Amino acid sequence: MNNSEISSLQSTEALTGGNELKKREISDSRTNFYIVDTNNPININGDVNAWEIWADTTASVQLIIYRREAGSWSVVGKSDLKTPVVGLNQFAISTPITVKKGDNIGIYYPGAGSVSFNRKTAQDAWDLGNLTGTALFTASGANATAFSGSSNRIYSILVKGVVPVIQPPAPQPQPVPEVTPAPETTSEVTPAPQPVPEVTPAPETTPEPLVSDSEEFTITATKDVTISKLVHKGQVKRTQADEYIEISNPGNSPANLSGWKITSAGSLKQVFTFPQGTILEAGKSFRVYTNEVHPETGGFSFGSGTAIWNDAGDEAKLFDAAGNNVSTLAYGKNTIAGIKQQFQVPQLQFVATHSAINKQMSLTGKVTFTEALSLAIKSFLEDDTHPESPLAMILKQPSLFGLPADATKAMATEKLRSLMNADAKLILYPTSDRPTADFGETVPENWIFELQIRTNDRTVYEYFLESTMRWAIIPRSGAKVYNYAVSF
Repeated sequence: MNNSEISSLQSTEALTGGNELKKREISDSRTNFYIVDTNNPININGDVNAWEIWADTTASVQLIIYRREAGSWSVVGKSDLKTPVVGLNQFAISTPITVKKGDNIGIYYPGAGSVSFNRKTAQDAWDLGNLTGTALFTASGANATAFSGSSNRIYSILVKGVVPVIQPPAPQPQPVPEVTPAPETTSEVTPAPQPVPEVTPAPETTPEPLVSDSEEFTITATKDVTISKLVHKGQVKRTQADEYIEISNPGNSPANLSGWKITSAGSLKQVFTFPQGTILEAGKSFRVYTNEVHPETGGFSFGSGTAIWNDAGDEAKLFDAAGNNVSTLAYGKNTIAGIKQQFQVPQLQFVATHSAINKQMSLTGKVTFTEALSLAIKSFLEDDTHPESPLAMILKQPSLFGLPADATKAMATEKLRSLMNADAKLILYPTSDRPTADFGETVPENWIFELQIRTNDRTVYEYFLESTMRWAIIPRSGAKVYNYAVSF
């Protein structure tokens, strides 16, 4: 094979994908969600080893490479999470991502967005309500491929990489003429060293980020069908007839919603039931308005003469025909941040991932995640029944906490609140270390939260914290909530 033949086997095309890097119209305000930009897919097979963005903010961002095959999306690879500077950013990828021609570039934001984007025209909708746009996105808290909306957008992001060199074929062996063997002689033969097989290290996995206080909505979903959006502040005065809740099917199969119900935690009298024969196609969404009918989004309405969704906060619930709570969407005072604010513990760190919460919601029961979280914090701050509960311990030795000997329960609650705001975590069970609480309560029957408090006060630490674990138990059945502690 001559040199020209060899060079023809090697691509001179550079691996690229994505869009021009420049400041555009805006960055995303939605939190904890995924986007895939399909405008300019990756142009050739190879390995992505770098990516670049133009950032409008310093919010953390992660590169996601997507592939679509037979109508289904999958994640090919991810970068590490990066914190950009405002303007141009260039990032290397420690473990290159092997890609195919046609793969698409995506983004994950644990908080709000940072990559600059613009709509293709000023008339393009921010959300088309379907998956026909050039940029697809998930709801807050949804998984990486659960796309529920789209828009004709262009993001300032691109990737670069290398194309493996294809080696020319090995030359064919030539026939060897037959040779009469010489008489055998005995000699010691040193075996040739055997090559050591090269071990390819397993790709690093990026841990799922924890839920964040910055999320506008706290969403849970146990099936493909999910509540993906809620507009609770309508433009129609007094009645807010144009409020709506959006139900999406990011899965690959149609969903029969016959008999499914939507309710509001704050207004149980308001119930919408999908009529028999209601089919939500894969990749599509329905909207249910408070008192308007829009055929282009399903034509569904509560038919309510008054507003349904409380502007201060509420939790929407979606039930299947069997009565199982398959999805919730909380906003305002009912989100994780709103609940902590309500109990005046905004600095309390909550430790859980969206997938862990969704797994527990799939266990069914009368108590939703946000309801359980609210009950757990309330129990720690108000219930001193167990002698080693945090509140009871403060009341037993108030002077250790700077309180008078005749300290009231209200004073002890304020002290506990200050400790929870100083350095404390509330952890959703099960954890990698403990699947159950100490008295044998299990996750299938209960929401279990462990409270961890830290302090630099050695006296308080030895009395109150050392070798002590504290749990709040919220039965899924709706039975009485309690908290207790055990010293080891």
